[in-house]
Amino acid sequence: MSLAQKQSDLQPCSNRPFGCHITVVAPGKDVGPTKTSLVLWAIGFSVFWIGVRLDEEVLLIVAAIVGSAFILWGLVSAPMAIQLVIEISLIVALFSVCMTCVKRGLK
Repeated sequence: MSLAQKQSDLQPCSNRPFGCHITVVAPGKDVGPTKTSLVLWAIGFSVFWIGVRLDEEVLLIVAAIVGSAFILWGLVSAPMAIQLVIEISLIVALFSVCMTCVKRGLK
């Protein structure tokens, strides 16, 4: 294969704004979350848990925002099926933080 043929094969990817990112996986091989995404999720949900246990509302909101950022950062490198599960648990966690703030405001 000549250099011109190799370059013509790359042309469709060069027209896209972010290039091509193709991952080839062997059939039957399970693709799970990377170690980085697992660590970021652990940090994110830990920060959430610590924030819920604090008495100060401002710190609770800050912990929710920081924890969400770590969780979303971990979603970047995760497969789509796992992203959906983590996003649903993140929404549930954020809803619980909102309800905690409402309960504290009513006291």
